[in-house]
Amino acid sequence: MLYLTIDQDVARLILGVSSIAVFIVSFISLRVDWKRKAEQYGQAAAVLSEMKLDYKILRGIKDEKVIIEKMQSVSKSLNNLPVKIPETHFLKLKALHKRKVALSKMVTKHPGASIFLLRIIVWLKSNYNLLKNLKD
Repeated sequence: MLYLTIDQDVARLILGVSSIAVFIVSFISLRVDWKRKAEQYGQAAAVLSEMKLDYKILRGIKDEKVIIEKMQSVSKSLNNLPVKIPETHFLKLKALHKRKVALSKMVTKHPGASIFLLRIIVWLKSNYNLLKNLKD
């Protein structure tokens, strides 16, 4: 039978390093407060989905006064969102969203196609159109 023998100094070193690692992880977890952030993101998602529904309803309304009142309410709601998108991340997130929408349309047209190939096609089309428009 094989017995693992660990030197007492090595065991102390392992315990010391692991206790420091646990302390660092717990400190980071305490500082970040994942639960509160998740709740804030949930609240923001609920508010934004409600706004999207209101927008769909407003598209059918012709009364400008009602539309203006609702837009002011929407503006106030947007300013009170618990989570803000930093300006530095906005363009990257917008591009990601647009790619997802384009990929979703491709999947709808070609449901049996490989997602990997569809992503490549979306990328090629976008870059081709960009280069074509730069010439003009």
